[in-house]
Amino acid sequence: MKKLLKLSMLSSSLALGIMATSAATAQGTCGVSYTTANSWGNGAQIKATITNNAAAKTSWELCWSYAGSEAIQNLWDGTFTQTGKNVCVKSAGYNANLPANGSASFGFIVNNPGAAPTAFTLNGSACGDVTSSTPITSSSVSSRSISSSSIPSSSSISSSSSTNNGVAARWLLDATASTFNFVTVKKNTAGTETPENLTFSQLQGTVSATGQATLTIPLTSISTGVALRDTRMQDLLFETNHLPSLHFTTQLDLAAINALATGSTSVQTVTGNLILHGVVKSIVFDALVIKHANNRVSFSPRKPIVINSTDFDLNYGVEALRLAVGTLSTIGEKVPVYFKLFLNGDNPGYTPAITLVTAPSAPLSLSGTAVTSGANLNWADASATESGFLVRRKGADGRWATASKLNANSVSYLDALATSGSYDYKVISFTESIPSAATAPLTVIFNNGSTSSSLGSSIASTTSSSSSKSSVNSSSSSSTGSIIGNAANGKILWAQQCAACHGVDGEKNANGSPALQPLNPNRSSYKHSNDTQARALRDFIARWMPQGSEGTCTGQCAADLEAHIFSWRKASDGVPDKPVGNFACPSNGPSYGQRTLRLLTKMEYQRSVRDLVNYQTDLTASLPDDFISGAFVNNNPLSIDKARYTSYLANAERIAADVATRWNAVLGCTPSSSCANTLVNTLGPRIFRRPLDTTEQTAYLNVANGTSGSRTVAEGMQVALFSMLSSPQFLYRSEVGELSSNGVYKLNGYEMASYLSYTFTGSTPSQALLTAAGNGSLNTVAGIRTQVATLLSSANTKLLLSDLVNRWLMTEKIETLSKPAVNNFATLAVDMKNELGKNFANTMLDSTSTFASIYNPNYTYINSRLATHYGLPFSGTQDSDGFAKVTTSERGGILTSGAFMSRYASTTDSNMITRAVAIRRKLMCQDIPEPPSGVSLDREALAARDKAFYENPHTTQRMIFDRITSGTSCSNCHGEIINPLGGGLENFDVAGRIRSTDLKGNAIVSSGTFFSPYPQLQFLNDPDRVIYSPEIQFNGAKDLARTMVEQPVVAQQAQTCLATQFISYSSGINSIFLIDSDRDVGYKRISKDEENSYRCDIADLTNVLSTKGPRAMLEEIPVLESVMYRKEWAR
Repeated sequence: MKKLLKLSMLSSSLALGIMATSAATAQGTCGVSYTTANSWGNGAQIKATITNNAAAKTSWELCWSYAGSEAIQNLWDGTFTQTGKNVCVKSAGYNANLPANGSASFGFIVNNPGAAPTAFTLNGSACGDVTSSTPITSSSVSSRSISSSSIPSSSSISSSSSTNNGVAARWLLDATASTFNFVTVKKNTAGTETPENLTFSQLQGTVSATGQATLTIPLTSISTGVALRDTRMQDLLFETNHLPSLHFTTQLDLAAINALATGSTSVQTVTGNLILHGVVKSIVFDALVIKHANNRVSFSPRKPIVINSTDFDLNYGVEALRLAVGTLSTIGEKVPVYFKLFLNGDNPGYTPAITLVTAPSAPLSLSGTAVTSGANLNWADASATESGFLVRRKGADGRWATASKLNANSVSYLDALATSGSYDYKVISFTESIPSAATAPLTVIFNNGSTSSSLGSSIASTTSSSSSKSSVNSSSSSSTGSIIGNAANGKILWAQQCAACHGVDGEKNANGSPALQPLNPNRSSYKHSNDTQARALRDFIARWMPQGSEGTCTGQCAADLEAHIFSWRKASDGVPDKPVGNFACPSNGPSYGQRTLRLLTKMEYQRSVRDLVNYQTDLTASLPDDFISGAFVNNNPLSIDKARYTSYLANAERIAADVATRWNAVLGCTPSSSCANTLVNTLGPRIFRRPLDTTEQTAYLNVANGTSGSRTVAEGMQVALFSMLSSPQFLYRSEVGELSSNGVYKLNGYEMASYLSYTFTGSTPSQALLTAAGNGSLNTVAGIRTQVATLLSSANTKLLLSDLVNRWLMTEKIETLSKPAVNNFATLAVDMKNELGKNFANTMLDSTSTFASIYNPNYTYINSRLATHYGLPFSGTQDSDGFAKVTTSERGGILTSGAFMSRYASTTDSNMITRAVAIRRKLMCQDIPEPPSGVSLDREALAARDKAFYENPHTTQRMIFDRITSGTSCSNCHGEIINPLGGGLENFDVAGRIRSTDLKGNAIVSSGTFFSPYPQLQFLNDPDRVIYSPEIQFNGAKDLARTMVEQPVVAQQAQTCLATQFISYSSGINSIFLIDSDRDVGYKRISKDEENSYRCDIADLTNVLSTKGPRAMLEEIPVLESVMYRKEWAR
């Protein structure tokens, strides 16, 4: 906060000083290094580095002349012109700033290379220090020589785990421009937390012609700024001696990338494999793709990707680092990863695509025994290509550590142990940095010098839950009979009759692969696909098991199996894991918001310059990326760094140059002293969103009149406007407040004007709103309410609310989805977004609407295309977009919108899982956890194992999803929380149309049950979970919408969620921080006290929504305590 306040106070001097610098002609000396990085018969790759030995420059141009017939073919990190022998290279937008004693580099391919040039000029001044170097030139283009250097990179593409297939890459990673960072948080023994931003100095990457993308990072290039720490991370954490590289592989949609227009953006869901530290894990994230030029794109995650060290057996190394430092109490075991990777589409040197070596086969038949000195392990070597083996051990601390790295062809290992206890082992073979799958864990119990029997590998998959089973009784008696089951006998029966289908533990086979038919022991009843009713487990076994010999395991046999299966259940302690309670304000005290300076988002910047000076050109592609907080774009936590400010300067210069050609249209005057006064004293306060103080007025008037800088008035006015638009006073929205008599900070009238305008219109305050601020109207609740009522009638407010609901429900990019069976879906998708936006905006702004109007109205807004698509009649008065309000009993509201249903369907059919998860997370603010690590939902693999079931013409989507998710790990969420809810939406197809039959012609069954309607989800594996009674049942999506507004418990949660989303949107606080969730979002949480302040305002908004309606809720937002009153919360 202190840094931001200083930045705000220094606006005039900073902006004017920068302008003065940029206006001056660069003078002084410079140096140039001209290096031939690679060469072949008629071509060469050149890297040029400029060193600026004079004053700082905000842009640069390096020029030289060739002596021969050299011709530049392609250049990166700059733009070039060549006229005959004369060449000039200008800076790119991201490397234009060249500080004193700083340097900048660019690279290019040149044909017919001759002697290196010896004379260069930088911004017209001769460079006196010129050096050149040339490596040994190869006589021909060999794939080996080309692979040693990536055209845009300073580091080699070849890596310890890659091979050269000789096939040229389609895209090359520009390592010079790309960035890759992760943040660690360490806490010292005094309790002080310190976040640190770390990176790698080498990035290597290619994309093949088929779209196979590979990123390789040599882990020895870890760069922390401390040499000793680099070495420790290499040795203790990454173990680079035998696992030297990180790899990420994915398949990119090159057709979609090629189809992007230059300057446009898209969001692609990226699914790939991260290979790190001997572990392969699937990673999925949404990437922002920017098409900078026809042959240049960039990828960056929309939100940080959180990497958990436990997933990659790295948490032992994290602890080793902590102990090595000695003064830390913790080092965070989860890190958010940020990157922006630039890809160049030119490959004139035919650099080959990276191809990773094939993973070796996994070791087989791991066994072991405890001996006097430790654990003696044996396994079978099933691979002929491994580089070696990793033996990993997990002891009492629960962390996997590398006990040893063994040579290839090893089949045994004696692990010396000193402490008695239970140890788990697994063995991984690896080739370079590419691992095999690990063996199933094996448990060995060591008694410090005494020989002890081991637990065989057949039980390895259940050892992790043994502690939770120890208190479960080994016998059972069913409510359906008095026979007492014996779990020990049941275990034997299970191995003989059940394990072949259901695995060793109801979920996995002994080798770790998924069971053919998973079984969850936590269900209260079980239903066979050929049965008409759900049954208790013992009765289910007696009637339907084992498959093929149904009815042969009854009486004692069924009781014993039931007892064995129930032994997997968690023991009951009479208390729910997550006690339920309604969302409530935890305190009666005042609710304060955070004092902050909020950086304008791209769209806020664009709308502001449009409304200030009628600048219409789209600038969003040239502005820095926004921050995503929860569902919404909000730059609350961002500050301006060098790269961002360079962009703002360039745009301010562009806008000022445009306005300088039309001063009369903007100010009603032409350049003159009086016109300069109008610029500063009339337009200036609108740009700064407050009156200029005397010092600012004097400084800007001197510049505008040409007094400062010896300019003409026309030049001075252009410079003054540039300075204002690049000032922090324009770029930041101030919500700092003024200290009041009671010791808290209250937003002043001008800060409130900015808050109102940007919150409800997305743009800068109008002159009328600033006038209200100046006369004190915005210092009172009544005055604020008056202005809000006016703003809510603005056309901009409707557009903003339409954008808000599409961002909330993540439907803003549905036109990019693939729906092959739906003609012209991209066009229909845009219509669906408009339908959703118009329904939501009109409902929120209508003073007669209720909460029910949001979810369950009897109308929707459609155009003629949607009417045809949905099969609805189209009539009524059309708006300017061709949409009319149409009465319907089958759809209407945000839940049954085509946008929502299409967004959360698959490519070819409905998807009850994604729809149910979206309802829980988006509409109910219930935070469902991600699927457990290692769980496979590969439908093709599952279908191959159970072909007859999947191909049966009577097998429905609902039956398939129930089968896929029936295992213990999955069913804990899916059994009640997901599948019974999502199944009720099956009457909507892949593109949001109502249907009565599925793709196979089966009648749709859309009955559903809404389990767990509480803020705290109740999971199936909790024997003490709270089950709402009577069951909340519905039939179809429209009936669910009615349930969400009429069933009191569900409606209360949905209303609270809507209020939560508006608090998140208006405050910039991630909604995860405002609900009952401790999920890691990749950056630091706000304090619990601050969370409670916002929760109290959520409770207030919910009450207004339920009693007065949606519009009244909007009007209440700016008079909430957390908006009007601020304090310095610790962050």
